[in-house]
Amino acid sequence: MSVTTDLDKLSVLLSHWVEHNRKHSEEFFEWVKRIEGLASKDVVLHLRSAGEEMEKVTDHLQAALRHLGGPPEKGH
Repeated sequence: MSVTTDLDKLSVLLSHWVEHNRKHSEEFFEWVKRIEGLASKDVVLHLRSAGEEMEKVTDHLQAALRHLGGPPEKGH
């Protein structure tokens, strides 16, 4: 039986958050494509900006994960 430390838990969480954010930013950009020409330019602009900001957050999460030593081993 192994003891899971807070850093082990954080590593798992960071991996999850990175993947979760990637999916959201991809969705935002897909919606930008769908609504361009249908919605106001402001809606498109804000949705695109949200996707770009989500990518920046993901970059920070990935950097934190790298500083912890990378993604957890499978099975955790």
